[in-house]
Amino acid sequence: MQSFTSMKKIRTKTKEISSVEICNHFGKSVSFGLGLFVNRVPDLNDISTRIDNGLEYPLGDFVCRACDKLTTEF
Repeated sequence: MQSFTSMKKIRTKTKEISSVEICNHFGKSVSFGLGLFVNRVPDLNDISTRIDNGLEYPLGDFVCRACDKLTTEF
């Protein structure tokens, strides 16, 4: 399993949220400067839903453009 070195803390007015900047389908990094940052899509499901959906990296908070294209084509 990939090390989560691309974790970022986001502070809001009410709480602090950790964001893991990897694609939750294949584990590729989508952090700034790696080419996949611009076209990444946030996954708003919670971790238990991602596990139920069978995602390989359920802690990842994003879907990269390649995986999003795979899941939206019919």
